[in-house]
Amino acid sequence: MQPGAATIPPFYFPTTTVLVDDHEEYLDVVPLMLDPMLHLRPFSSPRMALAALGSAGSRPVPGGGWLYRWKDRPSQTQELLALDVDSIHRIVYDPERFSEVSVLVVDYFMPEMDGVTFCKRLNNPLIGKILLTGRAEDSVAIEAFNSGVIDRFIRKSDPQAMAKLQVAIRELQQRYFERAGAFVAEALAMGRFGFLRDPAFRAVFDSVVATFQPIESYVVCNPTGVLMLDAWGVGRFLLVQTDDDLRE
Repeated sequence: MQPGAATIPPFYFPTTTVLVDDHEEYLDVVPLMLDPMLHLRPFSSPRMALAALGSAGSRPVPGGGWLYRWKDRPSQTQELLALDVDSIHRIVYDPERFSEVSVLVVDYFMPEMDGVTFCKRLNNPLIGKILLTGRAEDSVAIEAFNSGVIDRFIRKSDPQAMAKLQVAIRELQQRYFERAGAFVAEALAMGRFGFLRDPAFRAVFDSVVATFQPIESYVVCNPTGVLMLDAWGVGRFLLVQTDDDLRE
């Protein structure tokens, strides 16, 4: 987890980074040069990678299953929605949650299709896209970045390539949850979960994160607070009480 975001995401857990490169030797080396806590899923075929990403199905993150539309609408132009907050922390019981793909790292020059074409064919706008290039592809990478097709590009020949790649993956993982949970966070902040935006609470939350070092966190409705789990599955619960709660 990375503390310090403007709004604390209502859910966060380790995700998968897909690595696509037609050189299998490179696929074998990259995991050895990155943080072992990063879960990488390699593909030597971009077509197989696209097929796998397309058939992964809907994971819990984008919000499916949390929103309920009420049958009685106030008018033809308005619709009432209800948010099932309890279902958020139930993600912890999903053994497939770590398979959620949040970042893509793809080589530019590949025989089946180039990396920019691959990114254009990826239909999930939440996934962060990193393009690995050679010096000759700089202009192509800059154009793809400026047009929003990719989020980062890194030269393979850069001596700091692996360090830059690790930083970029972490940043895009954080952004993934900020985007995926944006609507849920906005809805929660209008009610009893306004503390997710509170700078004073964020300072407390960041201090707990620094001490406990959780890799997962989920807002909980009853009692109100944040459930955190570390890499060994040990849990901590940060209970949040308002003045009215304490008076009761």
